[in-house]
Amino acid sequence: MSSTQILTELTTNPAVAISGKQHRSRLPQWWQSWDFTLTTVALLALLIAILGGAVFDISISAHRKEQRVQESELNGQLAQFLLSTREPDGSSLLENPAEFSAVSRALNVITLRRSFFSYLLQTGNARAFKTGDINFEAPRACQVEYTGGRREGPLAGNLRACFAAVPGDQTGRYVYFSLRYPSSKIERHHPGRPLAEVNRVVLTFGGPRENRLTLAYQVPPLARSRYPSQLARFEQVHELAGFASGEGGLPSRFVSGQAFESQVEEDGSAPQSFVTVVGRLDSAFLLPTGSDDAWPSTALKQIAIGVRIYDKASTTSDTEVLFDVPPGKAGTPVVSLTQAYLSAVPSRASLQVSSIGSGGARRILWRSDDAGISQSTTRLDGWWQDIADHWSEFIISKGVLHSEPVQASQNMRVGGVVNARATLTATPFTLPDLATRAFTWVSAAVGLIVVLAIYWGHNALKLRRLRTVAYAMAVRPAGGGDLKKFAAPNEIGTLARVFHLLLRRNRSRDANLVKRLRAQELRRAERLRLAEAHVQNRKAILDAIGHEIRAPLHSLVNTTKDQQAVQQKLARIRRAVEALHEATSVEDGLRSGEIAMSPHDLTDWLKRFARNLNEDNRDVKYVGPEHEVVVQMDSIQLEQILDNLLDNAQRYRVAGSSIELRLSESGDLVELAVFNRGESIPEADIERIFDLGVSDSDAPSHSGLGLFASRIYALAMDVTVRARNELDGVSLVLQFPRPSRD
Repeated sequence: MSSTQILTELTTNPAVAISGKQHRSRLPQWWQSWDFTLTTVALLALLIAILGGAVFDISISAHRKEQRVQESELNGQLAQFLLSTREPDGSSLLENPAEFSAVSRALNVITLRRSFFSYLLQTGNARAFKTGDINFEAPRACQVEYTGGRREGPLAGNLRACFAAVPGDQTGRYVYFSLRYPSSKIERHHPGRPLAEVNRVVLTFGGPRENRLTLAYQVPPLARSRYPSQLARFEQVHELAGFASGEGGLPSRFVSGQAFESQVEEDGSAPQSFVTVVGRLDSAFLLPTGSDDAWPSTALKQIAIGVRIYDKASTTSDTEVLFDVPPGKAGTPVVSLTQAYLSAVPSRASLQVSSIGSGGARRILWRSDDAGISQSTTRLDGWWQDIADHWSEFIISKGVLHSEPVQASQNMRVGGVVNARATLTATPFTLPDLATRAFTWVSAAVGLIVVLAIYWGHNALKLRRLRTVAYAMAVRPAGGGDLKKFAAPNEIGTLARVFHLLLRRNRSRDANLVKRLRAQELRRAERLRLAEAHVQNRKAILDAIGHEIRAPLHSLVNTTKDQQAVQQKLARIRRAVEALHEATSVEDGLRSGEIAMSPHDLTDWLKRFARNLNEDNRDVKYVGPEHEVVVQMDSIQLEQILDNLLDNAQRYRVAGSSIELRLSESGDLVELAVFNRGESIPEADIERIFDLGVSDSDAPSHSGLGLFASRIYALAMDVTVRARNELDGVSLVLQFPRPSRD
C-alpha cells in the first residue's frame, strides 16, 4: 500500500485504519463529524460555568465569613480596650476623657476622683517599718514620662511625674503630686546645710503667681523622735522639706510629704535604684487666697509645671542636673485612651463611648474619630486594590451582596457617668480585600477563556475546511482540490502548505520507490548469478587439483616406504590435499543448506553437552550463568566445532586438570571460551594456529585441520573464533552475536 493510500485510509476512516475492522457507530453521523469541536465547546462551557459558580459560592461564603470574623474581632477588641482603660484601683480613664485622651501632654494639674496621697511612715507602722514593704504607685493615667539625658549607667531611666486635684476633697484644697526617677544614694539635708550640696527637686509653677519650690530630703521626725537609736532602719525613707524662694531658707508650711528609695526592674534590665516622692501642696501656694471658684478651678489647670532634679553621686562630688523639664514641655502619658485604642483595636474601627445625659439623650464622652486616630479600614491599599474593589462591587454587590456596618457594643460602669456604653463600628465591605483580588483575577481568567474559545472556534472551522480539501485530494490523487488557497503566513497556512507538499512528495516517492525496488531486484539477481558462477568455478578447480594430486601421491607413498625423509614430505603434501578437500566439503554444506540456524538456549545446551562428555570421562565443567542465554546456531555444527577445540585443549592441558566451558555476556556479544590450564601460546603464533596445516607435531593424527575447520564452521554461523592467553592457561573463544529483538 502506497503512502498516498495510507493517508487516504487514515483520513476517510480512522477507526478502520487503526483496528482494521469496519464497525457501525452508535453516534449520529453529524456528531462523528464534529465530535472534537462539539466536545471541546461543551467542556469550555462547563469550565466557564464551574468557574462562575465557584466565584459566586466563594464570594457569598467569604462575605458571610468576613461578617462573622469581623463581629468576633470587634467584640474582642472592644473588650480589650475597656480592660486597657481600667486602672489597678478600679477607676477608669473614661472618667476624665478630656485629660486622659492625648498621647502627649505637658505637666498640669489634672482631675482625679480620689486622692493617692498618704504618709509612708506613720505612727502605726513605725515599729515594724521596712522600706521593702512599701507598695505605692501613682495612678498611671496621671503620670507623664520624660526621658533623661543618660541612656546607660546607674542613672539611666525616665522621670515619671503626676500632679492632680480631687473635686470635693474633704481634707482641703490640695494639689497632690508624685515623682519617680533614678537616683544615687540620697544625700539628706539638715538645718544650716546649703541646698546646693544635697539631692533636691525644684518645682516651677507658671500661672497667676510665678512660684518656685525646692524639695529636699530630711530625716523623718517620727524616726528621730521615737527611734533615735534605730535611724539606720529608716535610711531609705525621707521626709520632704519645701523651701520657697523669698522665705529666708525656712521650710514652707504649704508642702508635706515623704519619699523612699527602692530597687526597680524596668524592661527586664537589672534592678536599679529609684526614688519615689509622694506629697501634697496647699493651693494657697499657687493661687490667690479668697478664691471661691469650683475646685479644681480653671486657673489651677492653666498652671504649667516644670521639674528640675539634682543628683549627687557621692558625698564628695558636686550635684548635677539629672532631669530638666521646663514648664509646658510635653511628655508621654504612661497610659491614655489613644494608646489603649491603638494597642487594643488593630482594625482601627470607629470607637464611641457615650452616656445618657439630661432628658434621656445620648452624650458623647469620647470618640476615636475626634482624636484623628481612626481609619475606616485595615484593607490593603494601592491602585490594584481599588480596581479589585470597584470590579467586585460592580459585578456582585449590586444584585447579590449588601453589607451593613458591623458593630460591637458593651455596657460599662464608669464613675460619675450614667449608663455608659462603648460601641465599635467597622466600615462595611462587601468582600475581604484578598477575596476581591482573587475575584478580579478569576474574572480575568474567565474572560481570557472566552476569548480563547472564540479564537479556537474560528480556527477550528478553518481546519475543518482544510481537512475536507485534503481528504478530497487524498481520495482523488488526480484532482480533488487545491490546498494552496489556504496558504497564509500563519500556523494554519503553514500546515496547509505542508500537507500540499507531503501529498506531492508522496506521489513522486511512490513512483520512484517502484523504480528503485525493481532496479535493486535486478542487481541482486545479477550478483547471485555471478556468485554462483564463482563458487562453481572454485569447486571445479579444487576438485581437479585434488584428483590430479591424489593418484600420483598414493603411488609415491607406496614406492618410497623405505625413505623416511621422503615419507615426511609426502605426509605434508597429503595434509594439504586433505585440507583442500575439507574446505570444499564446508562450502558444499553451505551451498546445500546443511547448516540450519535456529535460536537455542546456549546455557541449557552447554550443560547437557558437558554432562554427556563427563559420562565419557572427559572431565569437562560448565562455568557460566544459570539464566537463559539465547543465540542463533546450528547445534550439530557447534558440536563439531567444540570437538575440535576440546581435542586441542585436551592435548595441551596440565595433567589432571579439568577443561572449562566458560559462558559470559558482554554488550552485544555472547562469549563461549574453552579453557585449559597449561602453557601460554607464543604471541607470534596466537593468530596462526587457526591457519591451514599449522601444527606442532608431524604425526598423521595432528594434521593442523581441526582449528582451521573450526574457524570455517564458525564463520558459516556468523561466529568468530580466536585464541586468548589467560593468567594460568589458554582460552579458545567463540563469539556469538546476540539475536535481533525485532
